[in-house]
Amino acid sequence: MLKKKILDNIPINIKNQHQLLNLLSEGYKSLSKALMEYIDNAFDSAEDFYDDNKKIYTKDVYINVVIDRENNLISIKDNCLGMDLTILKGLANSINDSEKKRREQKRAWVNGQFGLGAHAFRFFAQELNVTSKQENQKLISISIDCDSPNAEQFQSEDMEFFSSGTLVELLKINKYKLKHLQAEELKQDIETYFEMLLHRNVTIKINDGEEEYVCKPYDYNSLVGKEITKIIKSWKEGSMSHSVAEDKGVIVNLKVCTDKVDKPPFFARKGRRINYISYLDSFIRKTTHRRKVWENYYLTGYIEVQDNLEPVITRDDFKAGKGYQQKRTGIYEEIVKLEDDIYSAIETINKDKSDQSLRNLASRLTDILSELAKEEELNLQYQGDGNKNKSKEKVKIKIDPNSEDFYKVKTGKRIGSGSSGGGHEEVVTATPDSKSTTIGKRIERQSHGVRIEFSTLPSDERTHYGDGVITIFTNHPDFVLRKGATQQAELGSMKITARLANYLAAIISSEFKEIFYLQKKLEPNRKSILSEQVDFIFKLEDKMKDYIDQPLYSLGKLKK
Repeated sequence: MLKKKILDNIPINIKNQHQLLNLLSEGYKSLSKALMEYIDNAFDSAEDFYDDNKKIYTKDVYINVVIDRENNLISIKDNCLGMDLTILKGLANSINDSEKKRREQKRAWVNGQFGLGAHAFRFFAQELNVTSKQENQKLISISIDCDSPNAEQFQSEDMEFFSSGTLVELLKINKYKLKHLQAEELKQDIETYFEMLLHRNVTIKINDGEEEYVCKPYDYNSLVGKEITKIIKSWKEGSMSHSVAEDKGVIVNLKVCTDKVDKPPFFARKGRRINYISYLDSFIRKTTHRRKVWENYYLTGYIEVQDNLEPVITRDDFKAGKGYQQKRTGIYEEIVKLEDDIYSAIETINKDKSDQSLRNLASRLTDILSELAKEEELNLQYQGDGNKNKSKEKVKIKIDPNSEDFYKVKTGKRIGSGSSGGGHEEVVTATPDSKSTTIGKRIERQSHGVRIEFSTLPSDERTHYGDGVITIFTNHPDFVLRKGATQQAELGSMKITARLANYLAAIISSEFKEIFYLQKKLEPNRKSILSEQVDFIFKLEDKMKDYIDQPLYSLGKLKK
């Protein structure tokens, strides 16, 4: 390192500071994300009347977002604490004050670090007006133009206002960006980013023309599953132990659900979402099971770090510089200790889902096989009856429409099971039985009792038949190579590929035709066997066409 002798102190001056702020505002990327800053400010203002013991505000909080497309403006109005003139002016001229100072002065945007939130409008709108009122005080207003180096205080016109609160107006919004702002998407962003704060007594409404949207909190209690909860109040910071009071600790509130949940778990700080857990490489690198756990679609919930970790300027990760790294590592390590319990719960759910999914598939295949078996039986009877030369005579048969009995009444024909109009005698040509009686010969309903089952046990065989069950082994290499998988690549999320459907049709056909020939004491020639085998495979495969590319867990929802 070079030795240096200081000769002079050179001040760092930034000309056209408003242009620098314009450039910084481009980091917001979307109008919806910029609007989060102004809603966030309302929540900051409401903190002064939040009751930590009762976990509610001492008065109901209202935040109303109005999208006025005709006039190219958006307003955000709240009934919170409001600001005095010093704080209001500070939105423009006190950027980069320390967070501690802003807290002590009850300054706006205390959740941020540099006071830049008020300037989020610059990338999307030309002008920002902020009007505020404290209890028993007059309305005060300032205006900030993105092309001007100075803000202006102006006299507010009389308007309908809460006893206290703030009105933020974004004026002359870029028409293209406003056109692509969807109220429904904004609602989803608010519900995602402020999810935990919405559980308080707060109402956020979005008005877009004649449409009104009300933001709702997510109901984790409605989900069935295993809860993984803990309050982390001590951790290592290097070689030192650090502890906090229980109400100041890191709150872990996760749930492994019995059904798929499209809501990944996330990190939050002071009720605001920081990022999905699986998106934080700083955390994932510390874990054992990595994204196999934290991206699993059965896992949901959140980890609230409160004031224990500090967000980076983009608020999508936690600081790890000097003075922050050891604390972040210590807290991460405590969270990782819960990972084995989470993984075990996921594996249990996965196995249950896998077993149920395979049972669904087995049930569908059994139904298909039963249907095809009946067709095979009918074909065989038709062929057999066609070779008989027994005498035939006219007989009367009384048909009961409620009966499940069938009667063979002439070559290749069967009637019954409600096939007639109901309860009347029908004159038909019947084949006499061995005693030459002239009654219709009742045929017992055929029982096609071959079932399909799956087994996850290791086996060198593709299938096994015994006790009326064709067992298909899912761990056989030929099965494994042909199955598809959803993103999670677990057996429970396996999907049926065209190759797997063909494989299943082939192995089931092979077993079934062998059983069929043995039961019927048939000895067809090799050409007939091959022809019938191929024909049966095609029929079975065709019956499975609606299942192609469907995940197994969805089979229970498909119509048979």
